[in-house]
Amino acid sequence: MNTRSFLFWLYDFIINRRAVAEYYNELVRTVGRTDDRHNEKLRKIMAYAVQNVPYYSGCKSDNILDFPVVNKTVIKNDIKQFVSKTVDINSLHKVTTSGSTGTPFTVFHDKTKRIHHTADNLFFMNLAGYTMGTPLYYMRVWNKYCSHGKLSNLLSNIHPVEIADLSEDVLSKIFDGIITGGGRKSILAFASTYDTLCSFLQKKNICSLDADIEVMIAMSEHLSEVTRKTLSEILHCPVVARYSNMENGFIGQQLPGTPWYLLNNCSYYVELLDLDSDKPVEKENELGRIVITDYYNFGMPMIRYDTGDLGTFERKMYKGEEIAVLASIEGRRTDMIYQTNGAYASPHVITNTMWPYHSIKQWQFIQTGEKDYKFILNGVISKEEINELEKNLRGYLGNNANFVYEYVDNIPVLSSGKRKMIVNNMK
Repeated sequence: MNTRSFLFWLYDFIINRRAVAEYYNELVRTVGRTDDRHNEKLRKIMAYAVQNVPYYSGCKSDNILDFPVVNKTVIKNDIKQFVSKTVDINSLHKVTTSGSTGTPFTVFHDKTKRIHHTADNLFFMNLAGYTMGTPLYYMRVWNKYCSHGKLSNLLSNIHPVEIADLSEDVLSKIFDGIITGGGRKSILAFASTYDTLCSFLQKKNICSLDADIEVMIAMSEHLSEVTRKTLSEILHCPVVARYSNMENGFIGQQLPGTPWYLLNNCSYYVELLDLDSDKPVEKENELGRIVITDYYNFGMPMIRYDTGDLGTFERKMYKGEEIAVLASIEGRRTDMIYQTNGAYASPHVITNTMWPYHSIKQWQFIQTGEKDYKFILNGVISKEEINELEKNLRGYLGNNANFVYEYVDNIPVLSSGKRKMIVNNMK
């Protein structure tokens, strides 16, 4: 145990009376597995919401299916209807996310939620291979929605890395100063940042490098399996993706070496609902809307909250038990693109198709019409490569797909700090 880890657990012992430690140990024992306590948590938050939260006052407290599915728009329209009558909203912790579209969305967490969020953070980071106190290089666009105080960074050993400009000069500085820098470290970044870093390493013909990295964790966006495996092979470290959001917390995470996500069923009840109704999906690998119920935020209960993301369930073996896991996360429903015949097109196909073109530093794929698609490219691609690219994409999107191209020096980020790779601007 290093000094930072010791001080953290000492603080938890003195100030929180071991509340973080107790929940952390529960995560170790029961996360992902079947446990009656999870069902009891669901019953408790439903009963509490019916009794104390205006929006849920007409629901039956013993049946989750009787509760309405809500989303950001519903909550933003009258947020006070979702705050418990037993608390003063000014006593709650305010959490604001800029969202995938750059539109701010605010929720409120009570102290119990904050403690469980801390334990979730520690558990899943540790599950990925991170050691508390190890330098953590956090790569993102730093703005008012995600700023960290200097004291917090010092105590957590977090090193913010600004990546608003991912030019080759910036990538070279990241490579020389962080990747090859001395000492053990871990890295946290958006998946698209890892895509760009991966292309940079391949362009430099770097095939193997012992960079002394504990783990590389991808957040917020879909991490392609190709990027995950390639970075892991080049840098000799585990590369995992986590599924989380600002308004709730850690919903799931990959284990080192696995493409699927272990669900945080200690903190959330996770449903997959039909794309066009609020009925559960009927079979494995059927695409559905990811809807969650938070067990621990009694200040502002979020029951059957539609995250706006899409995914699929599968059954996998974990610690000797067959459990439900998230087999894939397809991204935001608002960014779904379609084949020319109107069928849904997985964004993973676009991502995998773009992988061989290492001269492309950044790219964005936009659907502008039923049969019309646009590429925004930062980099160089030959006419022969364009022909090959279009042939491969037409084989999936449709032979009557039309493509146009725009070349730029940089693809700007949203206020959220993300670079959208797949966009639907079809009217």
